[in-house]
Amino acid sequence: MIQQNITINLINSSGNNSVTLAITNGGSFRHFSTLTNGSLTGVSMTIGVGIILDGGGTGGGIFIFGSGCSLTLDGCIITNCRNSGNGGGLLVQGNISRSSLIMNAALIENCQAGSGGGVFAAGCDIEMNGGEITGNRANNSGGGITTIAGGTRLGCTLTINGGKIIANSTVVAFGDAGGTNAFDTIVTIQNSEISNNTADNNGGGIIANNIAFMDGGAIIANGSLVSIAGAEIINNTAAGDGGSYIY
Repeated sequence: MIQQNITINLINSSGNNSVTLAITNGGSFRHFSTLTNGSLTGVSMTIGVGIILDGGGTGGGIFIFGSGCSLTLDGCIITNCRNSGNGGGLLVQGNISRSSLIMNAALIENCQAGSGGGVFAAGCDIEMNGGEITGNRANNSGGGITTIAGGTRLGCTLTINGGKIIANSTVVAFGDAGGTNAFDTIVTIQNSEISNNTADNNGGGIIANNIAFMDGGAIIANGSLVSIAGAEIINNTAAGDGGSYIY
């Protein structure tokens, strides 16, 4: 249970050294979790290069819920994590104020959840600098990432710099947004790749709600903004509307 600041690093992270923290024997619990009432304030967690969190296909991942809390992933790997609710790999949620998630050259792969197979964020500032979110699955929406406003309508920001969101999917009928499902979120995508994501219903690559196209590479409506510059959004498919679906 996370109740104070935590940093997890290898003593010697040079070369190919790594340490795997594995969920075994069918355990459904998270690797790391805060209290579920959101009472924490200002707590931070950092996981460094060479650390691998392996959920064994039954559980695992990280849950952070609080005000002004932060989770930073520096080159670590989140793999094979599963949750029946939200956020197979990561679930980060703000409460009275936004929390933050920073992913620096991290890999989130082969995770699954109801929504946000790789990442689910509510009331957060999310920053992805390099790295990959790949091969994740969601039953409902956001095979790679789902972002929503949060219970107190904090809204989210999602900035992707040079990252790759590839080969994620929704896996049941009427699942939306194989790659990224953004609600009430300001999205900025720069020099990144969103490709080969699939959705059973709408928005293979991105689905951004209550937003309309405008000229100049931006998508704006109701105070929300999606800005895309120098990015590749290719080979995304949907059985319903749009490899990238905006409404």
